[in-house]
Amino acid sequence: MRDLARGALLAVLGVAALAAGDGWRPAEHPAPLLRPLSGLTRPLRTLLIASEVPGRLLGPVPALGERIADGSALLIDDAWARADAAVARAQLAAARAAADHQRREAERWEQLRREGRAAEAERAAAQHAAEAAALAVGVAEAELARLELRLARHRLPLPAGWQVLRRWREAGSLVQPGEPILEVGDLSALVVTVHALPEELPALPTAEATVEGRRFPIQAVRIGLLADAQTRKLPVELELPAAAGCGREAVITLRLPDPLGAVLVPKRAILADLDGRFVTARDGRRIAVRIVRELGEHCAVLPSAELLASELLLPP
Repeated sequence: MRDLARGALLAVLGVAALAAGDGWRPAEHPAPLLRPLSGLTRPLRTLLIASEVPGRLLGPVPALGERIADGSALLIDDAWARADAAVARAQLAAARAAADHQRREAERWEQLRREGRAAEAERAAAQHAAEAAALAVGVAEAELARLELRLARHRLPLPAGWQVLRRWREAGSLVQPGEPILEVGDLSALVVTVHALPEELPALPTAEATVEGRRFPIQAVRIGLLADAQTRKLPVELELPAAAGCGREAVITLRLPDPLGAVLVPKRAILADLDGRFVTARDGRRIAVRIVRELGEHCAVLPSAELLASELLLPP
């Protein structure tokens, strides 16, 4: 009996306090369903730097974490390649000289044939030699172009502004074609990969990412096309500002519609007695509520026709 009297007294005092408070319409405050997704931040883009030619790696090699300056490049010792290119240039010069000589000889034999002082076979042989010499010039030019292209492969340009993520070789090391030397990354923005259901995708652009207690906006959303056959989830790349920091866990909280249609009610508006929890409407009616979860200073409660049609009073 004493407990019942105390509950009744609390209810009366609650109504009196609420009469002077502000109003709250639960129908205007749908409760979101918070769905956390997490992943590690990584560079926006990465690039593996490897040589196409064998040779000795010359210094300097950027240090781990170093930002790459404009015009930076890795150099592979090109002494043999330069020597081969020099030989090819000499061979091209010799081929051009021989072609020029054979061309003049072909013109001389052509003149002699017109004058009747040379046979047709001799004129044809000279013409054939001139054509073969011209073709040899083309071969020498192609060989020089090939060697110069190979020579250019001894210089590996690095993207300016990117940073070194991994380093596998030191200056002076011998490298082989395809062998990784550096991995560099573009840290002007960061990417987090998460997996979401199709019905969760509309909530991604308005979500926020939390990294070590700091909030960051999502700058871009890129959705993959191939879903997991078992979970139906799609891979999603979320782009974050560089200030979030690379290699850190990011938690993305999605605000989804509540499938039960729950509404938000401030905790301070919810009272309790022996019959359970209830709220008080502006006209003094008590409306029973059932809490499904807590969201900060509010509770998500199951909706009822009476609750949705009412305006609640909040304590001052």
